[in-house]
Amino acid sequence: MLLRAPLLFDGYWRNPAETEAVFQDGWFRTGDLMERTPHGAIRLIGRKKDVIITRGGKTINPQPIETRLKESSLINEAIVVGDARKYLTVLLEPSTTTDARSAEVLAERLRAEVARVNADLARVEQLLAGHTDNGYCAAGPQAQS
Repeated sequence: MLLRAPLLFDGYWRNPAETEAVFQDGWFRTGDLMERTPHGAIRLIGRKKDVIITRGGKTINPQPIETRLKESSLINEAIVVGDARKYLTVLLEPSTTTDARSAEVLAERLRAEVARVNADLARVEQLLAGHTDNGYCAAGPQAQS
């Protein structure tokens, strides 16, 4: 996102190198990623520093994927990784309040949550579900059961 306004600061105090890095032709580059909604509103969707660039050169913002996964009552934390890799991987921390009767049942429910999120993602953003033995669920080709 680029900003320009009369009351916007004109640089970082005693840091001309950083000031030069964030200003371009009088515009302040915030580092935020945004998109326009169908109604024309601006929606912030993440930070530029958080962007993943896959081995195939595709640019992916992991934050919306992580947020969608964490909407589930089954998931406490979700971390999507995949920089310079052919696929994305996600580590999931299951909620401590999950009432799954076994690790197998929990893994199956987590796979269903990944499938729910995948349904709305472009192919390059999709995650493949599996699990590890340490209670965390991983997604990606190397983790398939």
